[in-house]
Amino acid sequence: MATREAYIGFKGRNNSSSILVNALSKKHYLLTNSFVGLKRDIDKLPADYDVVYLFGVDKNLIGSFRIEQCAEKDGTHLVTNLDLKSLAEKLSSNGIKSTI
Repeated sequence: MATREAYIGFKGRNNSSSILVNALSKKHYLLTNSFVGLKRDIDKLPADYDVVYLFGVDKNLIGSFRIEQCAEKDGTHLVTNLDLKSLAEKLSSNGIKSTI
């Protein structure tokens, strides 16, 4: 059975996360860049994915990005079982700096 993957970025024609998820998958979701809009958009997302990739922009990170291993929704903590160290090593071997 195929793994169901969701690619999520943020709205905005020039938003790098929007450009990235559009390049990765024609079936992707874009979130609103406001707390009220973000909560509304997240609540509308289907919950039947095996893997969710959420890309955003942190203006405090220049020349690298952060890989987060957990998320929270409605008081439930979700922790990834992906091998994040291996992912960071793959990124590093391609010249991409990241932190977990």
